[in-house]
Amino acid sequence: MKKIFLYMTLVAMTWTSCTNSSNQENKVEEEETSEIESEVTDVTLTDAQVKKLGITFGALPTHEFSGEIEANGKLAVAPQSQASVSPYTGGNVKQILVREGQQVTKGQVLALLSHPDLLDVQNRYLDAYNRLIYVGKEYERQRKLYSEKIGSGKDYQQILSEYRLLLGQLRTTGAQLRMMGIHPASIVRGKTVTAIALRAPIAGTIEEISAEIGQYVDNQMTMFHIVNFSNIYADLLVFEKDLPKIRVGQKVNFELKSGCGDKFTGKITSVGRIFDNSPKAAHVRATIVGPKYEFVEGLYLCGKIASDAHKMYALSTEGIVSDAGKTYAFTVSRGKGSYTFHPVEVNTGKEENGYVELKLIDKQSLHAQFALNGAYYILSEMKKAETGEDD
Repeated sequence: MKKIFLYMTLVAMTWTSCTNSSNQENKVEEEETSEIESEVTDVTLTDAQVKKLGITFGALPTHEFSGEIEANGKLAVAPQSQASVSPYTGGNVKQILVREGQQVTKGQVLALLSHPDLLDVQNRYLDAYNRLIYVGKEYERQRKLYSEKIGSGKDYQQILSEYRLLLGQLRTTGAQLRMMGIHPASIVRGKTVTAIALRAPIAGTIEEISAEIGQYVDNQMTMFHIVNFSNIYADLLVFEKDLPKIRVGQKVNFELKSGCGDKFTGKITSVGRIFDNSPKAAHVRATIVGPKYEFVEGLYLCGKIASDAHKMYALSTEGIVSDAGKTYAFTVSRGKGSYTFHPVEVNTGKEENGYVELKLIDKQSLHAQFALNGAYYILSEMKKAETGEDD
């Protein structure tokens, strides 16, 4: 009885082992069959089919791709195009003649200030002017007497000292008046100025007004901030590895990160030689061509700097096709009254002006004849051949 039981057990184990082995073999065969079925295979087309599809052949061509270096940055304004306007001397704000956002020209009056010291400076200038007229005449008389050895040398030296002192006072007070925007000649003619005109040192836009009527301001306070946006430029950060490729004069294409969709062009004007530690990059400045009325200082942008062009193997977009996550080009061999197309898997790179850079996986195909167009139609014919469909 025990012998019979052992015999039956061995038979069952043998049958189970055979069944599992058979299932595994079937599974492997199914996977291999599936892989074969998913692969793109050769296809042969007649001369008439090739002519009908308009397929052309040739050696794998090259295309000159323009190099591009991507760089991010922001819009900036040079210090020469910005001005903080403060009064030369303290005073009370009598009138503000501009508003924020207003365009002003260089020399335009922004505000009027009043202060008792203003009258004092004018009086000191007028007093020095009148005294200098009298002392000047006496100086000429004493100089003549001294040169003729008639007058006293002491009298001449005394009047010379007084003359020089008054001349210095006149020049100093005259310079003060000019800095206040008052012409000294008008004071001599009897005109008294009661308010200081604060003028714009540059043309631009009034970005900020930090004073109000009646307020006392001194020369440490900034009343107006003016920015000339016509000289706004792009301040880009270029990484260390790309810096050797950057030169003054290179073209740059810009796009604001705000998403407005507008694109602009410019040229590199300077390349910085000091690296920021984080990130390891240098500042590259570029002018912007065209109107800049919509630009605001500090807006972030992305730029593409045109670098040296490079020739690379490429096909037109009609010469490649994608299938099942892979990209293919087709090599061609001539038969009797027909052409055979063999799919070659490729990796693609840059795309420019209808051409796509090709990186061949199989380097042996490099010197073969390629189908220069019609890749989509060739793939369609392959699919028909696989499924047994007729034209």
